[in-house]
Amino acid sequence: MNRSEGWHARRRKYIGSSDAAAICGVSPYSNAYDVYLQKLGSVSGFEGNEATMIGNRLEGPILDMYEARTGAALDFRDFPIIPGDQIHDGPRWAAATLDALSGNRIVEVKTAGMVSRLFNSDWGDDGSGDIPVQYIMQAHHQMLTLGKNSDGIVDVPALIGGMGFRIYHVEREDEIIEAMRDRLEE
Repeated sequence: MNRSEGWHARRRKYIGSSDAAAICGVSPYSNAYDVYLQKLGSVSGFEGNEATMIGNRLEGPILDMYEARTGAALDFRDFPIIPGDQIHDGPRWAAATLDALSGNRIVEVKTAGMVSRLFNSDWGDDGSGDIPVQYIMQAHHQMLTLGKNSDGIVDVPALIGGMGFRIYHVEREDEIIEAMRDRLEE
């Protein structure tokens, strides 16, 4: 995934799914002030590390595994959604770059434990919705961005060290969407 400067400049105009978790106070990596400074262009955003590099390289194969296990065809991969796009049905400040889309089902790939051990893992059983809270928030932001164009579930295929390949399902919870919308609109 090589992003152009134009892509990054366009992304700064909107609140993205990773931004939502930080603004809502559930990201272990950044907070609302960090996002504010990034949007102003005062500081650079997170450039990545070994773990994100591995995750980015494994995204395609994990999506292939998702298709093989579920039988679902992915219509789009690495799919940016901004206001004005036909599929965008959320607030004008919301945007998202989806890892994949299958019909109206959002697919968000994750990897964990590739370069460090997982202790007290927040990853639950295969097929559950038990994933780290920042990813639950990210999934809800994606559903908010697509609005009626989302089927209300985000599938999260994940490759997790010591646990293997799993597919999690985050179902839309309107209480989360409304609380997030209120916080992000502030």
